[in-house]
Amino acid sequence: MADIAYKLKDSQEELIVSTTRVESMPGDVAIAVHPDDPRYSRYIGQQVWHPLRETFIPVIQDAAVKQNFGTGVVKITPAHDRLDLEIAKRHGLDLINVIDEDGRMSKNTKTFAGLPRFEARKKILDHLSNLGALKQIKDHSMSIPICSRSGDVIEYLVKEQWFLKTKKMAERAINAVKNEEIKIEPDRYEEFWFDKLNNIKDWCISRQLWWGHRIPAYSGWNGEEKRWIAAQNIQQAQELLEKKYGNKFNNIKQDNDVLDTWFSAALLPLTAMGWPNEKYSKYYPLDLMETGHDILFFWVARMTMLSTELVNELPFKEILLHGIVCDSQGKKMSKSRGNVILPEYVIDGISRDDLNAKAQENFSIGILNKPELKRTIAVNAKMFPEGINQCGVDALRFTLCAHNIKNEKINFNVIECRTNKFFCNKIWQACRYILLVTDESDINKPNCLSIIDQWILSRLTMMVEIVNESFEQRNFYKAIAAIKQFFYYEFCDFFLEATKIGLQNGDESIVQSHQYTLIKCAEVSLRTIAPIMPYISEELYMQLGKKISAFPKYPSIMMASYPTVQEISERNEELETQINAILKVILTIRNILNHVNKKSIQEVHIVLNETKDLKFYIDNINLITATTRIKNLKILSANNYSIHEESICTSEADCRLYYLLTDNDVSTQVKKNIESKRLQIERKIEKLVNEKSNLYSSRSCDEDQTNNEERIKILQQELKKYPKFV
Repeated sequence: MADIAYKLKDSQEELIVSTTRVESMPGDVAIAVHPDDPRYSRYIGQQVWHPLRETFIPVIQDAAVKQNFGTGVVKITPAHDRLDLEIAKRHGLDLINVIDEDGRMSKNTKTFAGLPRFEARKKILDHLSNLGALKQIKDHSMSIPICSRSGDVIEYLVKEQWFLKTKKMAERAINAVKNEEIKIEPDRYEEFWFDKLNNIKDWCISRQLWWGHRIPAYSGWNGEEKRWIAAQNIQQAQELLEKKYGNKFNNIKQDNDVLDTWFSAALLPLTAMGWPNEKYSKYYPLDLMETGHDILFFWVARMTMLSTELVNELPFKEILLHGIVCDSQGKKMSKSRGNVILPEYVIDGISRDDLNAKAQENFSIGILNKPELKRTIAVNAKMFPEGINQCGVDALRFTLCAHNIKNEKINFNVIECRTNKFFCNKIWQACRYILLVTDESDINKPNCLSIIDQWILSRLTMMVEIVNESFEQRNFYKAIAAIKQFFYYEFCDFFLEATKIGLQNGDESIVQSHQYTLIKCAEVSLRTIAPIMPYISEELYMQLGKKISAFPKYPSIMMASYPTVQEISERNEELETQINAILKVILTIRNILNHVNKKSIQEVHIVLNETKDLKFYIDNINLITATTRIKNLKILSANNYSIHEESICTSEADCRLYYLLTDNDVSTQVKKNIESKRLQIERKIEKLVNEKSNLYSSRSCDEDQTNNEERIKILQQELKKYPKFV
């Protein structure tokens, strides 16, 4: 930073200006101070001598000047600084361009003309030093705009641009949201919408790029002046110029500028539907616009403004905004961090060596610079030491939809994708099982369904109800949770296992009941997941349709209607409560089995406190036996039960579970192991709960608070795997 002296007119006093842009000094048109700065208030309205331009320039006041920057006095060079340009407009100052598009000094700089800007900087400093105007040069830490491709310092230049008046268009967009003609979800972004559009400026729509839609503006010379006209081609431009301005126009040329990318993108709702062809209205307007909240103004607001201006109709009725996709650590994906994960890497899979090779390729073509390349390779080594496993499109879509997209951030973890790939495999295997236990004969709904069939159909109804409501409310993550809860746990983990015994016992009514229910659940489930997992649902629906006569026949699953509650059955909440009690018993037994060698268990006794529950448990013993894999299982009443000495006991709400072990040493060791593990988890939860209160009292960031709560929930779920002993 150089301190330059500007001598006051008719005075020996000097005003010292600190500047980092000495080379732009020939373009100074004024120096400015803050109106409330007591050091310089007496100089406002006076003039100072410019040592390079050799003329007097005014001292002005403007609130945009930072009093604590440098000396508090700044030079105003409007042709090469954004803030200076705004100040110059407010004070009616001239613009002097002193650096051209080649980075050389312009003819306005006299003796420095033609010099490269940074070479001119040195010569100007020498010249100022000779004049006695250079007071000192000091180090100054600052941000410099660098071109990511060329590595050169970016220079601000004043250039003619095309602008679009936006005030009236913005008012219509504001009223559309106020009048609820457009709904913004989440609604917290409405305030941002109003703020941006109420303070909107004219939109600069021209860009100096090699690609894009070329601006349909043509210039013509009539011998005296250049005139501009908007037209579709040169011939039309010729006609319109002569019609509007008279005379003969020569050398008609189209402007080289192209439209701003956001302008071209804002036409999407119209152009995608065929506009300006009249048939576009068949599909216009759209219902829903889904995009990231970070481009609500740049894209969505501009789509709204352009559509209302061009066709006098809003482009969509609802705007759904998702959060920014971040990595598993909650950091925004960016080249500079080296943590960008391309969708195709997750879909097709990629080795770590190939990941690094892709990064090298991006470096060689200029997408990444050297530091970004280095960080990308380091991140690959840390996050993907074995590369990224192939997960497929369906698993990727399912994983993204499993997050609450309305949050500010969406933390994407490849491990979740892999887990959901296994879920896809679970769906595939379930459908294979259904093909094995059914045939081509017609399977109609039986007059009497078994208890377990009634239960799973009730749960299917509940799942469809939750999914439909969640889609309507745009809470996709709730729909995903309901689908996974039903298909993965209730259908595959419990019901499907229970049918294996029922289908083998030879009772025709049970067999028919199970077959009907299996087909019904599979058919409805595949239609339910179709929007989220289109590929696997299409493949399985077609395969089942070919081989099972009772399965509906469609050319494609996309031709089928989306499931509704009315087409399945009524919910039986009382039955769900009863079965839920049995499921808790099953999970408790499973958790104990994780810590005991099966050979050490002689029998498991389910001892019920209420006699009325005895028959229900006995009727559903197949469910318990099949899902616990315990053959020596008895259901008994507490009234006449004798406790065995070599057993351990856990308790549920309406019963006790006794595990008869081979000897006391085994039972003692099992108790010790499980209780020790429970104690460890309880201590961890207690520690996190204490940390949670500290985080909230210190007003820590939302991300830390959320992470803390998530860890507590995970540990609480883990604790359920270690039952308490009676």
